[in-house]
Amino acid sequence: MRKIGGILLATVFLLIAIFASTTYGVRGIENVIGIYFLFIASEIIGFHRLTAPFRPFLVVPSVYLLLKVITINLPILAIYIKPIETELLLLLF
Repeated sequence: MRKIGGILLATVFLLIAIFASTTYGVRGIENVIGIYFLFIASEIIGFHRLTAPFRPFLVVPSVYLLLKVITINLPILAIYIKPIETELLLLLF
């Protein structure tokens, strides 16, 4: 039941992000949709104990896409995150 709650919460966050992108002009909504699908896939993979060890391979790209969305919308942070982007991705794995 907890997994289904996580999926519903992710769906609510996706709808809020789509509303924010249409209302306030947030850029990178395609990355947000990608984050949503990666999160849903990681939750589905986590249902069984034999496939649960493969969850990080879906969570890491979603965190990377989240950093992309943040750097697109907040250019002041892009100054600090862009130079260490590849090292950060390797660190997340």
